[in-house]
Amino acid sequence: MIELIVFTILILLGYLTRIILVKYFSLSNFYEILLRKLVFTIYNILAPLSLFIVFSSRGLLRIDLIILINFLLFMFITYYLTTLVCSNDIKNVVFIQSTFPNSVFLGFPISLLLFGNIRIAALIGALTVALNFIVPDLIVLKKLSTKSFLQLTPLYGFTTGLIFHYTLSNEITSIFRTYLWWTTPLLSYIAVYTMGMRIPLRIESSFIEYIRIILFTGFARYVLAPLLSFLTSLLAGFDSEDSLQLIVVSMMPPAVLNIVVAQKYNWDSQLVALTVSLLTIIFLTIVLPILYIILKQ
Repeated sequence: MIELIVFTILILLGYLTRIILVKYFSLSNFYEILLRKLVFTIYNILAPLSLFIVFSSRGLLRIDLIILINFLLFMFITYYLTTLVCSNDIKNVVFIQSTFPNSVFLGFPISLLLFGNIRIAALIGALTVALNFIVPDLIVLKKLSTKSFLQLTPLYGFTTGLIFHYTLSNEITSIFRTYLWWTTPLLSYIAVYTMGMRIPLRIESSFIEYIRIILFTGFARYVLAPLLSFLTSLLAGFDSEDSLQLIVVSMMPPAVLNIVVAQKYNWDSQLVALTVSLLTIIFLTIVLPILYIILKQ
């Protein structure tokens, strides 16, 4: 319970930081600079190092291919469903926010909180980071943007970790892991604080206007994704801890990065911001406490 309290306090502190800087002192520029610095630290330093630690130790496992298939299958299912329930002008943006979870900013710290490791979350984080950039490019540009792919710094940690695992002895890689043990805990604390900073002070869009889309996205994230992960882990014979971590990370709310993607392609970024904010608040106030009570009994 102490860990959950700490996470809650960090989220509230992040939100309070935004209120103080933006609302009371009108320091919006400083707030944006601070937020960018924190995001840069997470994506370009802590996330790559965390992925390096995990994959230099574990390498690639049989379950990783199954998790990849599960992720791609869910992606195709959500794409098909969005074409059925959404008009052409919003189906792409509904697809990305229904498909790509907040597997780094929330997936890593929540996995560390509930399971004490990011064994499964690390792979889903790497997949999400890559596909969250690649898939929108494929939808809009009909081709892979090499520049965007090369900017995915967390994948450098993933790749370097695999290289170290398969080329160096465990004694050597363990030295790196010994000195870098602090990166994943620090990532979890900074990530949840940054999540708090990203909660908007007000919601400009109408909830009623988008209620059908929000409900669909909530169904995809909190029902369909964990259900498919449960069936996958059951059929593949995962052990209980891997199964639970896969299910939990699968039900993260939509990634905040989806807002950036929507703005990049002139999709309905207000819809994404509203959906991400509401579903994140629901996760933090309702879903996470329930998960914590169930898994920590």
